[in-house]
Amino acid sequence: MSKKIRVGIIGVGNCFAGLIQGIEYYKKHRNKNPVGLMHVKIGPYSFDDIEFVSAFDVGANKIGQPLDKAVFASPNLVRWTKLPKSNVIVKESPILDGIGIYVENRIKPLKNPSPKEKLEKEIIEEIKKTKTEILVNYLPVGSQKATEFWAGIALKTGCAFVNCLPAFIASNKNWAAKFKRKRIPIIGDDIKGQIGATIVHRVLARLCDDRGTVIDKTYQINVGGNSVAGDQMILIKVNGEIKYTKIGEFIDGLMKNHKINVRGGGKEVIAKHSCSEKIECFTVDDNFKVKLAPIEAF
Repeated sequence: MSKKIRVGIIGVGNCFAGLIQGIEYYKKHRNKNPVGLMHVKIGPYSFDDIEFVSAFDVGANKIGQPLDKAVFASPNLVRWTKLPKSNVIVKESPILDGIGIYVENRIKPLKNPSPKEKLEKEIIEEIKKTKTEILVNYLPVGSQKATEFWAGIALKTGCAFVNCLPAFIASNKNWAAKFKRKRIPIIGDDIKGQIGATIVHRVLARLCDDRGTVIDKTYQINVGGNSVAGDQMILIKVNGEIKYTKIGEFIDGLMKNHKINVRGGGKEVIAKHSCSEKIECFTVDDNFKVKLAPIEAF
């Protein structure tokens, strides 16, 4: 029997709700063919070797609750299977930039949150007490400062760090070097849904290429229950100046200053021809070289 993997969760939201309930589902149906699992075992470890021993959140309705109850608290929507009672109590996490303007009306933080310095000390004590080995970061998209705080916690406690959102940590040379010096594993940044919009879009584009066709234009529309849309940070070039900004705030600014003259499928669209700014995004070509590409519409 393999040793249990002791995991701490940062952000008890929809993504984690899907993970913990998925693991419980396979535990209950272990004798059946595990449909939906890409890898039943990785080395000596199976899905039921994962043990959640600590959890942290900013929601007033989750802090202080047992993990099995917090998973189903608002605004979480994932309800696949009943969870066994848990002895893990959700602890307070600092907010920092972890609640963007597009989720602040859904996530209700504590009215009187504790100071960051006090929370840092308490979090380190909780991680040591629970013998947490891996920290999985499920904070909302756009939580750069909060993610950096938790990356620092991982370095101070010797925990491996799995960064599940597009905040630059594993892909940042300075942060990667810090983890390498301490010989602490780090992986990220971001994860994809199993059959989500990104992977479906990518496979369809590859299919077109394999079949000898040429794609002139392509786009994808994401519909989900998380904050990946408006609060996601993007790196773009506007009139020759590089900006790192939240995509929702950037588009809101465009909508205030430019006429919305195209509607498609019920969506408001700002087309390139009606926008005075020259806006470009960073992309990767077939040779894996980063290049700039013009944005046709928002």
